[in-house]
Amino acid sequence: MTISKELEKNIHDTINALVEQNIKPTYEAIRGAGGYSYNSIKPALKSWQANKAAIGEPSEKKAAEFTVDEELKKSVLGELETMVIDLLVNVTGQAQEKANETLNLERHAHDETVKGLNLEVIELESYIQTTDAENEQLKTDKLELEKANADLLVKIESTTNENKSLKRDVESLDSDNATLKASNQQLTTDLTKANAEKSTLTEQVDKQKAELEKSSTQFDDLQVKSNEQLTQIATLSGEIKGYEKSDKQLRAELENIKSKHDNFVSEIATLRQQNKQLSSDVDSFELAQQTEAELAESDSKKPTTARKTAAKK
Repeated sequence: MTISKELEKNIHDTINALVEQNIKPTYEAIRGAGGYSYNSIKPALKSWQANKAAIGEPSEKKAAEFTVDEELKKSVLGELETMVIDLLVNVTGQAQEKANETLNLERHAHDETVKGLNLEVIELESYIQTTDAENEQLKTDKLELEKANADLLVKIESTTNENKSLKRDVESLDSDNATLKASNQQLTTDLTKANAEKSTLTEQVDKQKAELEKSSTQFDDLQVKSNEQLTQIATLSGEIKGYEKSDKQLRAELENIKSKHDNFVSEIATLRQQNKQLSSDVDSFELAQQTEAELAESDSKKPTTARKTAAKK
């Protein structure tokens, strides 16, 4: 295996540093000092030993001090080390081949994985496109929902205002109902009073009717008497003419008849005035009954009107 000149020089420097420290430059020592691989150490160590042999320098300091046994030991150890290194190199090569094979398998698996990932990427891109379309649809739906919510808020505000207006109307109706209730109570009181007055007026009308009937009877009687008087006057006039009474007597009788006639006329006028007063009382009673009927009708219509007003609102 060949290595670069720079790497070879670095390994030579490491070996020289170990020799300066009286440390045998074994593979392990060189690897421990520089961290190089066995494949790099082997050719570098061989070239270092060749260089030392070419210039006639010992590969290690104090070589003369070694005994024959030490030289033999060194030789045997060197050969063993070389064998171990070769073995390590072979093992390393096999491991490298195994690693390469494993790498190829892993690369193939990686390619399959990449291929599968590419397919997944394609699926993800398709999914992303679908998701983008769905997101656009969701945005559109969101805008529509926001618009619908805005419309609902407007409707809610309108409904709230209408409810407030209705509440005010209800309060107004409650106030009107309270007023109507008070009015109804007053009307009930007035109706009770009117009924009492009606009973009183009915009694008075009955009395006045009775008096009117009595007056009518009296008027008829007076009329009869008046007719009788007129008949008498006619008779007296005939008698006056027949008997040729004196002017003075006739005048006295005539004055008497006229006086009676005036009394009858006065009584008739009195009866007519009483009749007129009774007629006025009857008209007042009928007007009171009509007023009572109108009050009752107004009392029955007012709640209906209030309900109609509430319904219209």
